[in-house]
Amino acid sequence: MELRLLAAQKNLHNRQRMEATLEMIEQLQAKGFQVTVLKGMTIGVLYRFPECRNSSDTDIFIDSQEEQAALAYMQELGFQVEARKEGSNHSECTHPRAGLFEVHVSFFDPLTKLPLQWTRDAIAPDRRM
Repeated sequence: MELRLLAAQKNLHNRQRMEATLEMIEQLQAKGFQVTVLKGMTIGVLYRFPECRNSSDTDIFIDSQEEQAALAYMQELGFQVEARKEGSNHSECTHPRAGLFEVHVSFFDPLTKLPLQWTRDAIAPDRRM
């Protein structure tokens, strides 16, 4: 019985975090930022019970030209923002309810030396950046 209680608590925590995450993404989009959710969260919908999926972070992609404005707005939303370090392709932003967001501006770190247009075309081929 104790194991079922722990599983139920974990599922509740995951569901609350997922709801908070979706709320933060909606607020960013409502403010005009074009946000693309990457990796785990998009795959989570394939689970029969998505709230059972463990996740350590949420990866999102934004246009590098919107990066500073998006990070400033995320601070307004209550995120603790750690700016992107030199050589990194993402910033780390932590919210008390939504958890860790990795805010990507490319798929590859700058040291990879792939043309930035490859990243843009892969993410949004129909959108000019």
